[in-house]
Amino acid sequence: MAIELTDPQREDLRALARRATARARDVLRARIVLAAADGMANTTIAGRLGVHVDTVRTWRRRFVQHGPAGLADRPRSDRPCRYGPAARLKVVATVTGQVPQPDSQWTHRGPCQDRDVLRSVEVTTVLVLPSSSHNLHWRGRLELSLDCFICQRTGRTTTFVVGADRAVCSGDDKFDQHYSAGRIAAFDHREERDQTSLRAVVDYWWAPFHDAKRNEPGVALTRAPWVRLHLGYYCPKTEKPGEFHTQTNLVRPSSGSCRHCSAPVMVSQEVPQLRLLVGR
Repeated sequence: MAIELTDPQREDLRALARRATARARDVLRARIVLAAADGMANTTIAGRLGVHVDTVRTWRRRFVQHGPAGLADRPRSDRPCRYGPAARLKVVATVTGQVPQPDSQWTHRGPCQDRDVLRSVEVTTVLVLPSSSHNLHWRGRLELSLDCFICQRTGRTTTFVVGADRAVCSGDDKFDQHYSAGRIAAFDHREERDQTSLRAVVDYWWAPFHDAKRNEPGVALTRAPWVRLHLGYYCPKTEKPGEFHTQTNLVRPSSGSCRHCSAPVMVSQEVPQLRLLVGR
């Protein structure tokens, strides 16, 4: 499906794609439509932006059918409750330390204010770009080491994906991989001629616990903060996509090269920074 943009539509989409305060999902949709309007194929767009080709098809079709309004989130219908009263009371007891009465009324504000269980971590990093021909781009995914109060283990690898309503904790040999209450609240990146920078903010729920296996208390982030960030690129010589990652525990400077043509793609000179935010 071909996309033709008016000049005002193109300017609006370009402004959205550059806006630092825009939601990551809105920026992605704008970039998909702009690339489609430039005549790129769905597979090419998917490779350059690091998303599944079905995602590209969806937003191309939505824009063709509804114009700019098609890029907005559709209202969601109410789904039936998946957990009964007993399960909900157990969650409240976990995050507040008090078992509520079965007929009591409560909201998320009480637990958050009483125990400050909603935490936010800011991740920032800058990469140097030896070559701009490979269209290096950040992929909307990261792994972060956290102390998980659900499986009550410290230093768990937790995976976050842009647009997902929950994260995934790695668990351990006794507690399988499981969902965790967390999301990427911000995923802002800026591309300049010779470098690209990223600022991501991760929100997650946390409550005090004791890791019996390691005999240590859990803390709001973890004792040895660690993050892995994912990137994608597009090789102009072979017309094939590629990907790699950068993470905290690498010797700096570290570099990444195209696996198709061996050209240098990026250099990481500084360790990604993690900071526990206060008062968000």
